[in-house]
Amino acid sequence: MPRIPYHKTGGNTLNIGPTEIILIVVAVLLLFGAKKLPEIGRSIGKGVNEFKKGMSGTGGIDEEEDKKAKRKKRPASKAKKKVKKKKKK
Repeated sequence: MPRIPYHKTGGNTLNIGPTEIILIVVAVLLLFGAKKLPEIGRSIGKGVNEFKKGMSGTGGIDEEEDKKAKRKKRPASKAKKKVKKKKKK
């Protein structure tokens, strides 16, 4: 009997059809509600982005803290000018 390659036997594939996807979506809607889904999606997206940045080695927490520190260390003259512009309006 000839050997059949593992990938052709369907050994480790996910056969998810449209019916299963609809059932999963309905279950998620029932569990979390329509109002929470955008919030959950946003937090998952942020997590994925942070993970990608961490894996690539750029945009880590240290770099974000450095950017915030640079913004806070603005010269006083620029900060005063912005306050004066706001008072004129």
